Amino acid sequence: MIGKVTRDCREIWKFRYVLTNRVATQLRMRYHYSLLGFFWSLLNPLLLLAVLTVIFSALWHRDPRETAFYLFSGRLPWTFFSETLLNGSRSIIAGENLLRNVYLPKIMFICETMLFSLCNFLFEIVALFILFFLLGMPIHSSIIIFPVAVALLTVFAFGGAILLSALTVYFRDLEHLTNTVLYALFFLSPILFRLDQLSPKAQQMARLNPMVVFLGLFQDCLFYGRWPEMSTYVLAGGMATGLLLIGYVGFSSLEDNFIYRL
Repeated sequence: MIGKVTRDCREIWKFRYVLTNRVATQLRMRYHYSLLGFFWSLLNPLLLLAVLTVIFSALWHRDPRETAFYLFSGRLPWTFFSETLLNGSRSIIAGENLLRNVYLPKIMFICETMLFSLCNFLFEIVALFILFFLLGMPIHSSIIIFPVAVALLTVFAFGGAILLSALTVYFRDLEHLTNTVLYALFFLSPILFRLDQLSPKAQQMARLNPMVVFLGLFQDCLFYGRWPEMSTYVLAGGMATGLLLIGYVGFSSLEDNFIYRL
């Protein structure tokens, strides 16, 4: 197992220029023909946030600034997570032509989709801090743990993407099922509602959703301005590591037969 991990890491490093070039190409293609180009990565979340703020500040009877900040602190990490899983699930299938004609490490295609989603996420974080400034929201000392929250969510999403990419090669309907499940999980995650608005029993049910832990890390350090409990770090780290191991083992056991299924 360790030897397999070492080999994959060595191959990704060997093809690192191919990987970075493909990610850069995707970013250029995304904004190349738009008038505002990169600035859409800033404007798009801000425009969507404006619509959601008008609706939910009225529903919650809360200050629009507070509502906007709460929605943003949950929606951004969710978007990164869902994009990584959806794009990762189809990454091997999308790279079929390359896999048939040249040798590239198969896991590199999942790395590519993860890095692309991570770049978009970081661009949107810029919009978040612009919102900080415009709304005059305080920046708390707990912002220090923000990189830790990003790292844990990245590992968790990457593990899920690795597993789904392998399974989708064998079961093509899984891509559509993943989209449906993520759509349902979005409305079951504390993004458009707060956990403290729910009854104790409903809160216990909501916590069965693994994304509650990861979203809580972001909302604690960005919105509530408090330091998450150590148990939250342990739980998030355990889930991220566990899913990464499961995903990698599953991917490694299936990847040799990918070419016969594409």
